[in-house]
Amino acid sequence: MSHRDLEGLARSPYEDQTMHRQWGLFAIGVVVGIATISGLFYLSRDDARDHTLATPSRAVAPSPSTTTTVALPAPAEVAPFPSDYTAISDTESIKAHCVIRAGDVLFVSLTMVYARGLVSETEPLFLGGSWLLETADGQEIASVGTAFDDAPIPESQVLGSASAAFTVDAGVDVQPKRLRLVDRWDPVVQTESIRIPVSVWPFIDSEPYSVAFDGFTVDITSIFLETYGEITWTIEDDSQLHRLVQFDITMVDENGAPIATAIPGSRTPRTSGFGDTSRVGFDIAPARFVANTAEDRDSFFINELAATRELAIAITITTAEPVSVDGVAVDVSELPLCNR
Repeated sequence: MSHRDLEGLARSPYEDQTMHRQWGLFAIGVVVGIATISGLFYLSRDDARDHTLATPSRAVAPSPSTTTTVALPAPAEVAPFPSDYTAISDTESIKAHCVIRAGDVLFVSLTMVYARGLVSETEPLFLGGSWLLETADGQEIASVGTAFDDAPIPESQVLGSASAAFTVDAGVDVQPKRLRLVDRWDPVVQTESIRIPVSVWPFIDSEPYSVAFDGFTVDITSIFLETYGEITWTIEDDSQLHRLVQFDITMVDENGAPIATAIPGSRTPRTSGFGDTSRVGFDIAPARFVANTAEDRDSFFINELAATRELAIAITITTAEPVSVDGVAVDVSELPLCNR
């Protein structure tokens, strides 16, 4: 499996059939992480109770002839992470839950939590990293990809789950011993914009548009927009770093007023190393509400879209910059092992 650009993309009905096996393995790896999150929710709540500040003792009123001083206990120190999690930075920690084998791929399922007091809305997205799986017979196997489920658990610190993937020899028994983080991927975000003129609707354009970023270029290779849409692109980049790509598209009229926006058709599983695609599909949402029948709204919306004269496209790229780490390791020798 190749390490290519890290992109969060919506599935398209036009994706190549050759990717089906890769995505099948990806689904197997992710499902374990999803299953473990619900259990972690209760663990997180119990752990929070364990670290509740100590309740001060009630002072006893002194007798008229005696002066009594009662010392209040010092507040208990609250740990930043649950006790069974391993910190990978000042803000994030991980826990391994299960090892699952699917043919020649071994997945280690993880959940991640932020430090206490942090919430996903204000913290950078966890991008993963490079891992080494140490085995009982002394092997060190480098990770070939990571699959994520970015669904946090309400009222807990859990920010999602991930499955780190390792290629192993088919038919050979592997006994995992320790999972070691070699480098952590920190997010570096860049945003650039482009405006494309529109003369007819539906809009179909296969003319390439190049957008320069610091260190690489994004080439938009085709755009189709009607009452839904699709955009494809490539990234010219020699660094082999993983990148997430996000498109924000607004249709505007001749006066620059917004008519509609393009939004991803579904929440996309996020991966690296699993045949990442360069295509995303959109739904088109009107910029203003029309309070009539559904038929009137559809007719009005189509007429509105026909007035589009420009596409305002903002492209946000999140690059996974590796940061070397030392001493971050998780014992996986006692984890349950499942073969699929």
